[in-house]
Amino acid sequence: MRILKLNLSHKNRLGEGVSAFIIKHPHIDRFYGRDNLVLKVFKQPAKNFARAWWGRRMDKPNLINALGESRSDANLMENTVVQNLAHYEGLAPRVYDLIFVEDSRTGFTYPAQVTQYIQGGYDKETDVAISRIKGFFNKHGIYTRDIKGKDIFKEQLVDFDGFVLPDGYEEQLRRKAAEIAHFNNPGDPAYQTIDRLKLKGLRDWVGGEYGDYRVDMLRLNETIFKDKNVLDVGCNLGLYCMEADLRGAKRVVGVDSPETIKIAREISNYLGHFNVDLIGTDLRKSFDAVPKMNYDVVFHLAMDAHIGNLRGEVLDMCNDIFIYESHRDADPEERAKALKRKMKTVTYLGPFQDHGGGTRHQFYCHKNK
Repeated sequence: MRILKLNLSHKNRLGEGVSAFIIKHPHIDRFYGRDNLVLKVFKQPAKNFARAWWGRRMDKPNLINALGESRSDANLMENTVVQNLAHYEGLAPRVYDLIFVEDSRTGFTYPAQVTQYIQGGYDKETDVAISRIKGFFNKHGIYTRDIKGKDIFKEQLVDFDGFVLPDGYEEQLRRKAAEIAHFNNPGDPAYQTIDRLKLKGLRDWVGGEYGDYRVDMLRLNETIFKDKNVLDVGCNLGLYCMEADLRGAKRVVGVDSPETIKIAREISNYLGHFNVDLIGTDLRKSFDAVPKMNYDVVFHLAMDAHIGNLRGEVLDMCNDIFIYESHRDADPEERAKALKRKMKTVTYLGPFQDHGGGTRHQFYCHKNK
């Protein structure tokens, strides 16, 4: 749980509403490796996110979905998950993290979003924006309160007090993961296992049981992710992106097909990985959509059959550690030879057999040592 200590006096605030105010931290952009970030600090003190609220908590049912069903309010975490769902449709600013801010004057601790800063004023003409926003929430069964013009800023909704996920949302995610990111054929279970979502994927089914086999085999517990930039080429549901985020990575980028990324974003967002960037693009055609930066750790797992064997664009993006897994029945000596053209140290981790048979070969490489 990240805590910043700041002077929260009125003179340091960029803007203020009923439930929260905006403040700029001098190092927040550099810390997250992004631009134009601010802290949205909520006025109700809290010490954990289970008891953190956007505004005044409402215990009685006061929210309505498209079917006219009612529900009481949710906490700030759930409000933030809904906000990022709206962001994916261009309807809200993105939130990159939830942290706590301690007021250096009083010692009180307040929850805060690390979010995009939208400059300007409230919109005067809001009917079209409100209609689009309501349409999105109704389509997805999200519980809402009445949306007013003062909640709209540059055609984006900025106040998510009282916005709650639809009933059964977690089960919806599991179902969509199996439908979109299945193992091989339609009707198969999901490809990756996401334990925190209670989702079992066939990629991790070995010897009659599920397990985190690849976490150990790929040396993730020996890899330093803290403050690193990480890229996963062919991230599927984002399992290794979330692993890197949990282990303290500074920036995490995952790339896969647009359809797969859509559900991967929802899962990552639902599990609180707000700072993970998941990008949908066809890597067979171009790598232009992948953000240009020096990636300290690059995953390239079982992607040869999809984009070609160890393409130079991928190897050139790696600044330090390259974690590679071939597709089935590749020649390990040929793969090692190809890796050594770009990597100084190439360590063969051995063969790996998972569900469906066939052997995949795994390598752990260093570019400069």
